[in-house]
Amino acid sequence: MTIVVELADTFPRQMRGLMFRENLPDNMGMLFIFDNDDFHSVWMMNMMIPLDVIWLDSEAKVVDIARNIQPCQGYCSEHKPSEKSRYFLEINSGFADKYGIRIGDQVQIID
Repeated sequence: MTIVVELADTFPRQMRGLMFRENLPDNMGMLFIFDNDDFHSVWMMNMMIPLDVIWLDSEAKVVDIARNIQPCQGYCSEHKPSEKSRYFLEINSGFADKYGIRIGDQVQIID
């Protein structure tokens, strides 16, 4: 399967993310790109749709998956991976299960 992504490769883009979006097409997502490996977290402030989040290491191997993260109101908790990552991908809730994505899977990032 191929996912068309918007890049969140600057701090302002990462802070905005998918906030205020009312929908996300099934084959689209947002790829967050960081300069270093770390426990990069996700929170759902000002989100309107539930998401799956897939964390990838520097070689684009899946290191963790958070399924069906719901939008929050008021206090928003952070969701962190169990291992350090270089990237994470936000996609529609249910995508990871629908396509059988698992920890250890290799992802190919194409320009």
